[in-house]
Amino acid sequence: MNMPLLRRVHARARAEAEVAFFNVERKAMKNATTTTATTNTAKSTPTTTANPVDVTLDEHDAGTLPAVGTPAHPKDASSRPLLASAPRVEYLDPSTIYEGSGPNRDESAFVSEQFEQLALSILAMGGNTTAIEVRPVTTADELPAGGPYQYVLISGARRLRACRQHQLQVYATVNDKLTPLEESLRRLAENFNRESPCAIELGWQVQFIRTQYPEAKLSDAAIGRMIGVDKSIVSKALTLASLPRKVIDCFESVDQLRYADAKPLADAFTAAPEEVLAAAVQIRAGQQLKASEVLERLTNAAANAPGAAATKPKKTGVERFNAPLEAGGKVFGDLTQTKAGDHVITLQIALTEAHRMALSKHITSFVRSKVMGLKPEKGMGKGGKPATAIASTKEAQGAPS
Repeated sequence: MNMPLLRRVHARARAEAEVAFFNVERKAMKNATTTTATTNTAKSTPTTTANPVDVTLDEHDAGTLPAVGTPAHPKDASSRPLLASAPRVEYLDPSTIYEGSGPNRDESAFVSEQFEQLALSILAMGGNTTAIEVRPVTTADELPAGGPYQYVLISGARRLRACRQHQLQVYATVNDKLTPLEESLRRLAENFNRESPCAIELGWQVQFIRTQYPEAKLSDAAIGRMIGVDKSIVSKALTLASLPRKVIDCFESVDQLRYADAKPLADAFTAAPEEVLAAAVQIRAGQQLKASEVLERLTNAAANAPGAAATKPKKTGVERFNAPLEAGGKVFGDLTQTKAGDHVITLQIALTEAHRMALSKHITSFVRSKVMGLKPEKGMGKGGKPATAIASTKEAQGAPS
């Protein structure tokens, strides 16, 4: 294990964090210093002294920090009264950290190939190089009975579990300045920025936030903007989260439930709940089926239920074609064709503006050359002929924006 390297990585991260907080308070501290200097000037002959806070710092370069003990150093409490409560970074015993009672990663996320790769990389480095985030325990009521818990996890469940698995100290940021709502939103955003949660994990987390903090009045669109996905993704995730656990447990793992499955499963359960639950029990008792077979069995149970013709929801926009989009063994979206003939690409990942522009160009190029048989046109730009020619095909519908 390369402990010297790991310590250097952590030391640099700690220094960068201190510089970031130091820069936030520089102006307030400088104003206070300027006021004091003005008062002293009126009483005595002015002398040339260095301004203790007028230090140019690059928050990405820890080497610009002043030496410890100088007035400008952020560790000098006398010169940084406003930084006394800044989050700190520490090495903690993983057994002292409670993962929390709210929904986070499903247990299946800790037996996946991706988790094993993460755990092995953390073991090779002798610990996690990217800090998890925790807060101190506030009351005993928030903890389960027993256990030497001193902290509650905010984000970083997989890194925490990996360190615990290999009996390594976990590198953590201790932050006690967030509200419970902010903690939940920080966890949700952090999950999406790292290993994106599967559809139903997103639904469970949003459902929890909505239930616990109704006063926040967070719409699907607002949450979508926070994590960089379209509001339709949030809506489908919530639909999946509202399904009975018996239906969810029919699938081998929760990550097999796709956003595209939300409507057919919800429609089936609404039309014939007893028949769908009975089918779910049979599926669980029998041999494990593929995800597509489970979906078919559940929807057929509703379609074949007594009186289904009268109660079955009207089929609007029923998919005629559905193909998952995947990479590295992980599904990140799907391509569907509706009954109306429209093509819909749904992406379950966050995209930057540059990503969206590049994707738009690739789709345009593909349709122009492979579908329409046209030769590349020099100078083709946004709003050109290819874009007009494929305007009736709604590739971007349902994609994050």
